[in-house]
Amino acid sequence: MKKTIFILCLLAASTHIWARQLIVGVAEERRDGSVSAPRSYISAIEQAGHIPFLIPDGLGEKELRKILKKVDILLLPGGEDVEPARYGAKPSPQLGVVNVNRDNFEWQILSEAVRQRKPIMGICRGLQMINVFLGGTLYQDLPSEYPDTTLHHRQDIPASSPSHLAIVSRDSRLYAITQQDTLAVNTSHHQAIRQLAPGLRVTARATDGVIEGVECDSLPIAAVQFHPEHLAVNKLAPFPELFRQLKRLCKK
Repeated sequence: MKKTIFILCLLAASTHIWARQLIVGVAEERRDGSVSAPRSYISAIEQAGHIPFLIPDGLGEKELRKILKKVDILLLPGGEDVEPARYGAKPSPQLGVVNVNRDNFEWQILSEAVRQRKPIMGICRGLQMINVFLGGTLYQDLPSEYPDTTLHHRQDIPASSPSHLAIVSRDSRLYAITQQDTLAVNTSHHQAIRQLAPGLRVTARATDGVIEGVECDSLPIAAVQFHPEHLAVNKLAPFPELFRQLKRLCKK
């Protein structure tokens, strides 16, 4: 009887670990002299029962180190294109707007987060930056560089609605949380992973083969190319659960 109670307590405790309230550090966008992050990320984090914390650029190494020690997980949001020089490429004529200051900031914050082995979640640009940081490369423009053009990766409908399917790998943490072989996802990007960084593995692909999700087993890192924050705020399953279990998604 005592053994049964002990096992039940362990199960309850493990569930609580993944469901407990987290402090989610969101890297700021750093544009136009203001400190900001899209409201959709903040709302998705809050609705999941967690606490969003905006991490501003311009901090010294000591201050950034202290902040990252306080947060439970780092989230890198979407945004501009990554500077091609970061992965040894020349700019394509179809390259979009880049933000070198933001690249520098996210490189700095990734370096410290990896040093602390802090769980890291990337969304859209965040996935791309993580891949480049770990040694991968990007398609600078899918319409002109990717061989399969059957999918349009910049949807014309609102971001709160899905527009294509992503096929999920069953040996991924993404599948463990969603319990779905395919996810109906939204899309708003023209760049994507070309060469996967060493240590990352693909967890989801669009039906045209574009990488939609990655995870790392040696570091607590996960990322997706789509925008689950909009879908979570719109309460489309299973995306609210994805935010509730952010730490499980990223935990190696």
